[in-house]
Amino acid sequence: QEPFISFHQIINNEMIAIEIVRTLVGSIGLILAMPLATFMAVFFLQAKSKIKEEK
Repeated sequence: QEPFISFHQIINNEMIAIEIVRTLVGSIGLILAMPLATFMAVFFLQAKSKIKEEK
């Protein structure tokens, strides 16, 4: 029996793999949230300024 656990064995561990996937999905969510929030803010501010111009 080997005295240490190899990198391959650690990565293939189910709990570790689940945490890696969670981290990647969370990171992608954060990366996509910022442009989406910016787009929505710009959209609503432009709509608000158009309404003020029409009055």
